[in-house]
Amino acid sequence: MPGQMGGPMGSPMGPEPPMMSSVPITPELDNHEVEAEICKAWLKSEVGQDLKGTPGYANVLAHLKEHLMQIMMNAPHLKRREVDQILSPSLSLLPIILVTSLIRE
Repeated sequence: MPGQMGGPMGSPMGPEPPMMSSVPITPELDNHEVEAEICKAWLKSEVGQDLKGTPGYANVLAHLKEHLMQIMMNAPHLKRREVDQILSPSLSLLPIILVTSLIRE
């Protein structure tokens, strides 16, 4: 089914495309670094960890990957490790309640 993750083997036609999040990014308007940090903070939070393995967790992870892809497309000279360094732990200092409320908006 389009937009869903396949198993480790993918389909007989080859690997399935990565899951797309239900909330698409807006490449021209989003602050990709900030939104990626918010996704990472939620995924690492107690709530996120409790939901690990669920469609909701996979959806937020897919949204994070879309922002990371956009960051790399905007700065093709950056390697993944450099992108991770740009995404500092600064937002992880925000209370998780604030981060969760930002995700809901």
